[in-house]
Amino acid sequence: MQQINRWIRIGRELESSPGVNQRDIQRVLAGDGSYDDLSEREQAIVRVEWDQRITDRREALDLEAELTAAGESWSESDDEGNLVIRPAHP
Repeated sequence: MQQINRWIRIGRELESSPGVNQRDIQRVLAGDGSYDDLSEREQAIVRVEWDQRITDRREALDLEAELTAAGESWSESDDEGNLVIRPAHP
């Protein structure tokens, strides 16, 4: 927990640094700006935000429910690495 709090403080410091342009960061995050045009600090902030967005999306996935609802079969591996084929449920 201390490590997380430390990184939160570092992130806040980075965001409030004089060399950080929040508008440019928001443009990149919205897909309207160039990542390469950002400073190293701004790029670091963007990477943290991208990382969080990816984590949030991945945690929200429920592919089993989606595939079951669509009547699709799928395959996965069990805890030992063996192939398990899940049949479609109409």
